[in-house]
Amino acid sequence: MKNKVKARLAPAQSPHLRSFFVALIGLALPVTPGAVRANPGDLYVTNFGHEVLKFSPSGTQSIYASGFNVSIGIAFDSSGNLFVSNGQNPASIMEFTPSGTETTFASGLNNVFGMAFDPAGNLFVTTNPSVIYEYAPNGTRTTFASGLDGPVGMAFDRAG
Repeated sequence: MKNKVKARLAPAQSPHLRSFFVALIGLALPVTPGAVRANPGDLYVTNFGHEVLKFSPSGTQSIYASGFNVSIGIAFDSSGNLFVSNGQNPASIMEFTPSGTETTFASGLNNVFGMAFDPAGNLFVTTNPSVIYEYAPNGTRTTFASGLDGPVGMAFDRAG
């Protein structure tokens, strides 16, 4: 981790984080899009554009990953792998293992916004133009829904 900076995340200091969603593994709470929590309480935030920031429970900020071309969607799977959208047209979804290894999970998408995992490990992705894709754990993609009016954020309830 690079560039450790001591910071407190406060709504008044972070106008770009308003109206987003925070997704916890197995629990979703409306807070901000582009932010997720992982155990043991770290907060990962896409910094609208070019990096993923990591905030510790004490407020220490660090850059977890950088070099993105518009990153908005972000989600953790049940194994602790972090998935981050990269780009607009075309867009891809990058996967980071807990050890930091980066791979391309999916590519050839348009404007990835929201991402969420269901309890079975399927990744749901909202895109513009108005499609929700479902990715099985093996990477197979199917269309879950289409013809929507600009889906952005999504979350599963406790029941999945």
